Amino acid sequence: MARGFCTLQTLTTPLALFILLTSYLLTTTNLYRHLERKYQLLSSPLPAFAYEYGGVEAAGGERANAAIVVLARNSDVDDVVHTLRTFESTFNARYRYPYVFLNDKPWTYEFRSRITDFISRKRGGDNKPDVRFGQIPAAHWSYPSHVNQTKAHQCMQAMKKAGVPYAAVESYHHMCRFQSGFFYKHELLREFEWYWRLEPDVDYLCPLHYDPFQYMATHGKRYGFNILAPEFMATIPSLTSTLKSYMSTHHITSPPPTLQLMWNTTTDSYNGLHFWSNFEIGSLTWLRSSEYQRFFNHLDATGNFYYERWGDAPIHSVAAGMLLKPDEIHYFEEIGYRHGDRVHCPQVKQVEGVYGPCGCDLDRLKTTWVKWGVWAYKDHWGRELERWREWAAKWQRDDAPKR
Repeated sequence: MARGFCTLQTLTTPLALFILLTSYLLTTTNLYRHLERKYQLLSSPLPAFAYEYGGVEAAGGERANAAIVVLARNSDVDDVVHTLRTFESTFNARYRYPYVFLNDKPWTYEFRSRITDFISRKRGGDNKPDVRFGQIPAAHWSYPSHVNQTKAHQCMQAMKKAGVPYAAVESYHHMCRFQSGFFYKHELLREFEWYWRLEPDVDYLCPLHYDPFQYMATHGKRYGFNILAPEFMATIPSLTSTLKSYMSTHHITSPPPTLQLMWNTTTDSYNGLHFWSNFEIGSLTWLRSSEYQRFFNHLDATGNFYYERWGDAPIHSVAAGMLLKPDEIHYFEEIGYRHGDRVHCPQVKQVEGVYGPCGCDLDRLKTTWVKWGVWAYKDHWGRELERWREWAAKWQRDDAPKR
């Protein structure tokens, strides 16, 4: 039986001490921003195209019914601008999909104006970029009625002592639950069928010469990723038992083929492998479906977005594993991407008519990334990708984007 954090003993290992130190450093964001403005530090070295303005014509052809979705805070404005430097240059200055910015607080005039003005300048003076700003309903960013808040706070403190990242940050728990089961219900997204999740302080490193939304739609894809990561299992001690109870309730006798990618057959449990959801392109129609909502409700009823620290990445991943066919998942190998210490670069820097040339300089990233230390790229993330390739060779067709 999985142990909950309300009874978990404090970890005393070096790993726990490292996690606590990292959590402390991550709370010094305002100090970093001050230093960044004063000393012009960058979160990562950017390719030259990130600093170019204008000169990109809107692409012709049809558009999917899609939006770029950004969850951010007013204080994230500098990091959002950082993201837009490369995202506009590599993709959206050409395709011009609308942006939808969501916040649990009202947006400030400074945030709205800086973001809109920057997008306009990146496009060479487009005075009417489609940028929409919405506030998250309080009911979607608060404790549900079935959660005992006293117990939740006790569990959060126990997790904090155990070294679980963000365990005692209440808003982080709200965010994970919102991204797992509510963002797709926001009124500003009701008209759309597809979304591309965009985060503050990330880099897109390879210009795209095709539309991923159109690719997803025409090839029957419903969820796309480009980084696989192992979960910190102390955040999800009871997730396996919850998945098994869902399978029992719905008469699923063994892990479906897609879930087998993430399943340890020796221990008969979720192995923690997940699609790193800060980059994802997906179907809003699927997320709004009764099957996804039924799955989310089953998980949400446990209260473990608060009693534990379930993240939206493993939840989206196991939902895809449980509910989607193998060919409905797509690995965007050609989209170069960095978030934090994880970087994905295509194996080939350019494929004519598809993407590139890429601005992925891994040697430079290994030695010059300064935001939280020199650790912008770690080779060992490739092990998770090898597991994906083995699974995909067995279960998927080869239908990668081609010219």
